[in-house]
Amino acid sequence: MYAEGEMESVYRNYLAQAIAQDSLISVRTLASPFSAYAEKSYLSYAQSLSLVEFLIDSYGQEKMFELISVFKHGSNYDDTFISVYGFDMDGLDSLWREYAIAKYRA
Repeated sequence: MYAEGEMESVYRNYLAQAIAQDSLISVRTLASPFSAYAEKSYLSYAQSLSLVEFLIDSYGQEKMFELISVFKHGSNYDDTFISVYGFDMDGLDSLWREYAIAKYRA
């Protein structure tokens, strides 16, 4: 979705609504299969796009390539994020929430 360009308004709306209702999905939960319920899956896609956007905007595209490369070798999520960015998934969740709230709050 990131390669397709700017986030579509429908996804922006789901993200803004979840921020307003304090109902964002945790990064750890996003690492699991998305919900079968349409609204939750739309929010999952919106948050995932926003997470990628955050990582690239904050740390650069090279770090994203490194992240993908480390994942290809079978490392777990926390170890991979720590080795590439210096924080685990909970740290990512906290940093990304600050970014998303500042950017997408309605």
